[in-house]
Amino acid sequence: MKRRLNLIASMLHDPPILLCDEPTVGIDPQSRNAIFDYLLMLNERGKTIVYTTHYMEEAERLCKRIAIIDFGKIIAEGTIDELIEKLPYDETILITKNQITDAKIDILKQFGSIIDEDDHFQLKPNTGFQLSQFFSSLEKHSISYKFVELHKPTLESYFLHLTGRRLRD
Repeated sequence: MKRRLNLIASMLHDPPILLCDEPTVGIDPQSRNAIFDYLLMLNERGKTIVYTTHYMEEAERLCKRIAIIDFGKIIAEGTIDELIEKLPYDETILITKNQITDAKIDILKQFGSIIDEDDHFQLKPNTGFQLSQFFSSLEKHSISYKFVELHKPTLESYFLHLTGRRLRD
């Protein structure tokens, strides 16, 4: 309630710019979504919102332009699509391990390199990979799409690519 009250109080004098510094830290999912809806509504009505967060999925959901700051300096900026496009790799495909996929994994190797993980196979697609051909092959070989997950690059993967995965002080 305090977070929502702070947000409403900040709007009483109708400022042209709203600064939100981690407005969803420590709140329940319903309040979090109510804040998102309110911010999106304000932005649609022309309000400029500067939103700081450590939660990349929030930035992906709410922000049109992103600036990634590391050690106090902007190290990347642009739209989500512009930033993710800079990643040196594309989407990966996860295939659940089971009797069907274990028996037919060699069929899928034509589409890229396969990494054998604990409970799934990870497919890193070849250059020129065609998703339609991949799914057509799955259907042809009676492999259900329910065993397949597409993972596209995210803002978080780009952030970690730029800043590293090492824990910092």
